[in-house]
Amino acid sequence: MSSTRSRSRPAPATELGAWQRAALVLVAHGTGEGGNAALNSHVKALEARRLFAQVAGATLTGGADPEKVLDAIKAPETYVVPFFMTDGSAVHDILHRRLGLTGPVTERGGRRIVLSAPVGLNPRLSKLIVRRAQALSRERAIIPETATLLLIGHGSTRNPASRRTTEAHATRTRKGHIFAAVATAYLDEQPILAQSVASLVGPAVAVGLFSKDGLHASHDVPPILAARKPAVPYLGAIGSDPEMADLIIDQVKSADT
Repeated sequence: MSSTRSRSRPAPATELGAWQRAALVLVAHGTGEGGNAALNSHVKALEARRLFAQVAGATLTGGADPEKVLDAIKAPETYVVPFFMTDGSAVHDILHRRLGLTGPVTERGGRRIVLSAPVGLNPRLSKLIVRRAQALSRERAIIPETATLLLIGHGSTRNPASRRTTEAHATRTRKGHIFAAVATAYLDEQPILAQSVASLVGPAVAVGLFSKDGLHASHDVPPILAARKPAVPYLGAIGSDPEMADLIIDQVKSADT
């Protein structure tokens, strides 16, 4: 996907002192197909910043077990940041149950576990989406003011979390008046991606509101966008962007307040 180097913001000295005695665990959904590259990349980037005593990654499937990762941490305080684009059942039910969390803050065995909101809920993600979509437009000689930005979410007929998050980012993106229009589409609910693409008028660029370039982002979406004539340029999963590390730190700050 297209990206530029992250311009990280230094944490205040008061936060640095507290965080350097704490651990950060980034938990993603994961996959058994070796698709945890985005998670691993963000963990390495956060380790390099030396903000925390320890940084670790874990996945609900196909990777490091979150329970074992948490048990191995010796820090008195651990921040758990869900690397999910929405606050659906995977976070509310599965993650809480797997880690034995009782709420935003869990005290257990002399240790404090602080759970943040999923990184995909960060309002700054909307600005990142716009910047990357603008860069993609320039690469493809598309003028944003004449184009549609198509924001693609997973969607679900059983849980409104994905739609709620996707539409919130779309609303914030429209307020910037950078693109002529901002549309949304979903893989598992209406409006279905193929129908949305077929209804596009004029030039367009698309961004996937996914945490990684996994099965949906890299296999399901591209053929649909490519079938349109002219094809819709696709950024890929926004969760793979290097600047997501800044948003992860934002989530820790928000959990601290």
